[in-house]
Amino acid sequence: MIGAETVFVATDRPTVRQVVGRLRFSLLLGTVVLALQLLLGAPRSHRDAVRSLGINWTSFASGQLWRLVTDVLVQDRPGLRWSILVPFLWVGVAEWHLGWRVTAAAYFVTDGLSTVPTLIVLRIASAKSTWSAEQISRFDCGSSAAIYGTLAAFCASRRGPNAWIGPVLLVQTMTTIWLTNHRLFDVQHLVSIGVGLVIGLVASGRRRH
Repeated sequence: MIGAETVFVATDRPTVRQVVGRLRFSLLLGTVVLALQLLLGAPRSHRDAVRSLGINWTSFASGQLWRLVTDVLVQDRPGLRWSILVPFLWVGVAEWHLGWRVTAAAYFVTDGLSTVPTLIVLRIASAKSTWSAEQISRFDCGSSAAIYGTLAAFCASRRGPNAWIGPVLLVQTMTTIWLTNHRLFDVQHLVSIGVGLVIGLVASGRRRH
């Protein structure tokens, strides 16, 4: 009977407001990162921004710790960096599953804990290494370590029979890149990933309890 037919309307589809609310951190941060890339297209303006927002040993030792936040907003080269913007999508994925607080903590903490030890080790080594002395004077910046750390937190928070695959692939890939290219920032990426894995495991444990 036509009159007996029941019409089911999907009510679990999130609205635009709900999506924006659930991705508040990644949308805000992504807007800032993209805006700075667009504004800092000229080499001179980019160079000035790196000196103002980046971090090196001198600025760190003098107590300018706020640079540990601003250094993840400006990139190491001027103009649009698709190698940053595309991986940044994982920050949104992490926030969707972990919430904005855990995601924000993962983003800034993983970058900070990969930057500070690197600066300290370079400072110690600079007494006998000209290369290390040059590195600690350079202003460090960029979002890649923070993005990898956040991705690691998301991977470590997953549960299931194959949940170990994501973290292992992430560590193995970055280790291979480091062994192949021997770049300092790849070491920072590995440290950031390690910190992110710990954050993800802790967050996952709290959710279970």
